[in-house]
Amino acid sequence: MPGFEQFNELEEHLLHAWRESGFEHVHCAWRPRHAEVEGTIRYMAGLLRRADIKVTMMALHRMGWHPDQRTFVDHDGTPIRHCYKLYPWEWMLREPFAKFVGFSRCSFIEPPWRLLLGSKGILCLISEMFGDHPAVVACHRTPEKIGSSYVSKPLFGHEGHNVTIHRDGTVSENLSGEYGDEAKVYQAFVESPRYGGYLPQFGVWMVRDKPAAICLRETLGSIISAQSAFVPHAIERQDLKPSQF
Repeated sequence: MPGFEQFNELEEHLLHAWRESGFEHVHCAWRPRHAEVEGTIRYMAGLLRRADIKVTMMALHRMGWHPDQRTFVDHDGTPIRHCYKLYPWEWMLREPFAKFVGFSRCSFIEPPWRLLLGSKGILCLISEMFGDHPAVVACHRTPEKIGSSYVSKPLFGHEGHNVTIHRDGTVSENLSGEYGDEAKVYQAFVESPRYGGYLPQFGVWMVRDKPAAICLRETLGSIISAQSAFVPHAIERQDLKPSQF
């Protein structure tokens, strides 16, 4: 497609970031028996090796705590200094070893503070602090302040699980999932634009606080989930020079 590009520089940004990290050894940990997560871990491990970083693959439940060295260790007793993990912090902080995270001298990727940004409770704070901004949708911990049309979302949820849409006091759409026991936030319902009947949602991949790529899902429903189609995108260059893209 001459004259068109995709914004997808994720691999290049990741490689550069790992090479600039100064890390010599990274443990890659995940919860077994999840094919998609394992595939992502193995892909990242391949990038680490291309960046000349030693990699140890391990199941997260094999991580131990060394009380004398006061550090996390792997199944061979090797101290874990840097750990790339695919396991949500909201789950990990419920584990028995969570109390050691703060003084373990182990740097986790993603870091523990990411939990704050991953909580939808931050939407309530943004709504309270900047409620008059045109880009902010009203969000509260109770639905009474919203009205009859709103969306309930689990505080820590993923891929549309346990999201429910209420329109004029009636449930119009909902998805089941594994976050039904989570506390919820309630956000005003906004009818988003559709294209050819499809509701699109953009995701942005960030590497070291810079956007590195975008991805796009779309659905005929109103809730984006893991089953929503993952579709390609094209950006028309027009008058942009390559160095400006």
